[in-house]
Amino acid sequence: MFRYGLLTEALGKCRAVTDEASAVEALGLAPKLVRSETTNLKVTYPADLAMAGLILRGQK
Repeated sequence: MFRYGLLTEALGKCRAVTDEASAVEALGLAPKLVRSETTNLKVTYPADLAMAGLILRGQK
């Protein structure tokens, strides 16, 4: 998670990156990694969204 201003600056200046964290790193900053639940997944593809739905239904 990044503050909006920092993220838009990083993405505007660093176009040849693979994700938001690498854009922030390209500015010379070091994003902090935070341990979380394994069910806290990144939704990138339609299959990820389906998996997120299964996880959320299982938490009820």
